Amino acid sequence: RRARLLVRIRSESEPQPSPHMPILLIVLSILLPPVAVAIKFGLKKEFVINLILTLLFFLPGVIHALYLILKK
Repeated sequence: RRARLLVRIRSESEPQPSPHMPILLIVLSILLPPVAVAIKFGLKKEFVINLILTLLFFLPGVIHALYLILKK
């Protein structure tokens, strides 16, 4: 019984993801596409592709970031 109570307390105190995070990522995708992609995926191939697209032409970088953020 005590172990169940401790597990319940720990699970309730764990930080939950913010419900506003998707909105923040969408806004960042429009304003600073590589930053939004880096927050969601880290500094991996998605970030590098988005950085190149954004540096060459801004609009493809925005479209790519929105695509990555909004796909499930």
